[in-house]
Amino acid sequence: MASSLYGNADDLPALEALFLEMAQKGILPDIHGFSLLLRAYARRGEVELLLQFWERMVRQRVRPSGFVFAVVIRALAAARRTEAVQHKIRELSFYAVTPDMWIVSSLLNFWMQIGRASGRGRG
Repeated sequence: MASSLYGNADDLPALEALFLEMAQKGILPDIHGFSLLLRAYARRGEVELLLQFWERMVRQRVRPSGFVFAVVIRALAAARRTEAVQHKIRELSFYAVTPDMWIVSSLLNFWMQIGRASGRGRG
């Protein structure tokens, strides 16, 4: 059962229940588990919950991957949280994450949104 839930980022209530059950049993999720939950929160626009679980992830010393950074940056950009995006960009070096295609794509989308919002972009 856990493997089928762990593989579906669209079933947020099931993922939250799984994380709660894991915590009750003293099982720490890995980067893949956090990635699924963060993606689910991002898809729903639940930026505050996304940030709470990001903090939980780093407190548990789970090193964020480039893909997870990209998910978080994209969600923050969609929510127009410019300062939070800039903070995540600075965190890349702290976690020694080299920007990959996921991060670059997320940053390009963010900068395009900023340009459109300020009237400098096309669109």
